[in-house]
Amino acid sequence: MKQQLGTEEKIEAMNKFLEENMSDGEVWLELAEMYLDALKYWAKLWIKAILHSYPKALFCYEELMLLYPDNLAYILKCAEVKNRKPPKKINS
Repeated sequence: MKQQLGTEEKIEAMNKFLEENMSDGEVWLELAEMYLDALKYWAKLWIKAILHSYPKALFCYEELMLLYPDNLAYILKCAEVKNRKPPKKINS
C-alpha cells in the first residue's frame, strides 16, 4: 500500500482497499496512523482536524479492536485517541 502517492491519495487508496478487505489489520493500523499524522498538518486548521482526523482515526482503532479483541495495545490506543483533547484554535 505504501506507494509514492500524496497523503490524501494514500488514504483514499487504503479506504477503497478496506471496502473489499475489511479484515486486513495492517492496513487499518496504517490508516489510523496516517490520520493521526495528518493532525500535524491540520493543526492550524482546527475545524478540519476535529471533523476529519479524530473520528476517522478512532474508527480505524475500533475496527482493530474488533479484529484483535485480545490486543491490549489497540484498546489503549483507541482510548488514547478517544480521550485526546482537540487542538486549541489559534487566533492569527
